[in-house]
Amino acid sequence: MDWELPPCGWMKFNVAWVSSDERAACRRVLRDEKGVVSALFSSNCVVEGLEMVVLMAIKVAIEMFSSLFHKVQLPLIIEFDLSTVSNWLKYRSLRPWSLRKLFAEIEDGCRHITEI
Repeated sequence: MDWELPPCGWMKFNVAWVSSDERAACRRVLRDEKGVVSALFSSNCVVEGLEMVVLMAIKVAIEMFSSLFHKVQLPLIIEFDLSTVSNWLKYRSLRPWSLRKLFAEIEDGCRHITEI
């Protein structure tokens, strides 16, 4: 996936990951419409499935964005390359029941963002 600038007035989080049999590393970067980095962070975790790693990265990205820009109304793009997670976020009926709490936390965090 090639990185592209977000539309004018938007912010963009890119989520990338690397995983092995037992561990995963997730990197996230927040940039504005000029490509200027506002936040950069990474984490390592025990792998519970790549989908779970991406969902946790999205949750943390939303929490970080909300805390950084809580006084400013900015729209946000979260970019990742995993169609399963994308479908889960779009279509509630496809979401695994075991992850319902995580999806609820993601949706709750999204309420504080102008547009996502």
